[in-house]
Amino acid sequence: MNTQHLLTKFGLTKNESAVYTALVKLVEASAYAIAKETKIPKTTIYEVLDSLKERGFISKSLVNGSAYYTAESANRFLTTANEKLEIAKLLIPSLESIRHEADKNAPNIKFYIGVEGVKKAFEDVLITLEKSNNKVIHAVADQEIRAFLPRYMPSWLEKREKMGIFTYLLTYPDPGETNEPELFKNNNLRETRLIPKDFILNSSMDIYGSKVVFFSHRDNIPHAVIIDSENITETIKKFFQFMWKFAEIPNIK
Repeated sequence: MNTQHLLTKFGLTKNESAVYTALVKLVEASAYAIAKETKIPKTTIYEVLDSLKERGFISKSLVNGSAYYTAESANRFLTTANEKLEIAKLLIPSLESIRHEADKNAPNIKFYIGVEGVKKAFEDVLITLEKSNNKVIHAVADQEIRAFLPRYMPSWLEKREKMGIFTYLLTYPDPGETNEPELFKNNNLRETRLIPKDFILNSSMDIYGSKVVFFSHRDNIPHAVIIDSENITETIKKFFQFMWKFAEIPNIK
């Protein structure tokens, strides 16, 4: 690997590498002599010399009114490398800070598989809202979720109530067939409205904080997907609010 190739790998342009190498050979030379040695046009040579001088690789002196150029010591490359290293040390945390801000705004998606995974997703709802000043869930619920988690769901609902979390619940109207008719009754921590039978759901959804979670428990492998994104969650919440506006208020006493 020749010297000029190494210089270009260090960061000099092809012309800068040729000029610096020529000055090491010539020791001191005019722009004319450098252009002749490197075969670089004289119209270009001054731009190259100014660039090298600005970066500290060559120096310029006047002799009888004429400009002459000299290559600085090769140790200048070590100095430049150390300067770049110090800049890199400052640059890395700065860039990581920018990436961190970008990551905060990017959607964060978590996928849970199996019964225990679904339970973890439900727990995330309570954990997230425990830290929130706005303890509200907008839920679209398949009633069979209780049958799927017969022991866990009553316990989860009890925790939700103890935490004072209010739920706006959309579900489908089969009060005569469900084993849980009280789900259709409003109380101080829940208001229920009914989706038309034409739109019976095969999954459930909770909107909470900046997150939305989808539960699918009728598949061979139950799973849950949590999306943490203020923009996406706000969009889905608007769809919920549209459905809520036209949903039926249950006539249960």
